[in-house]
Amino acid sequence: MKKIVTVFFLLIAFNSISAQVKLEGIGLYGGLGTIKGNSAGVASFTTSAFIDTKMFFSEFVIFRYSFFYARKFEALIASNSRAQYFPFHKGYSIKAVIEQPLSEYIFLEEGAGFLF
Repeated sequence: MKKIVTVFFLLIAFNSISAQVKLEGIGLYGGLGTIKGNSAGVASFTTSAFIDTKMFFSEFVIFRYSFFYARKFEALIASNSRAQYFPFHKGYSIKAVIEQPLSEYIFLEEGAGFLF
């Protein structure tokens, strides 16, 4: 896991210092969702932080580096129970994103990439 985090931050650092890379944006978002696996799904809250960059070889494709964290929603609610179990997921992703503007404030976004 430490190797993945190190590679992730090195990619960001490399893109930030390269003169042929343009920083497009930085963002945060949160939302609701579910965590599913081999057992029943549980309601969760999700947070994410991302950095968008444009590379010198592509004018239309944005490369997005992001970190996300999802945890069981009941972790936000106070409880007196000693046996608390709050499953979570966290990960990093690198993806190529293409935006298609529909109007001045509305656009479609498609992406493909890797999730670690």
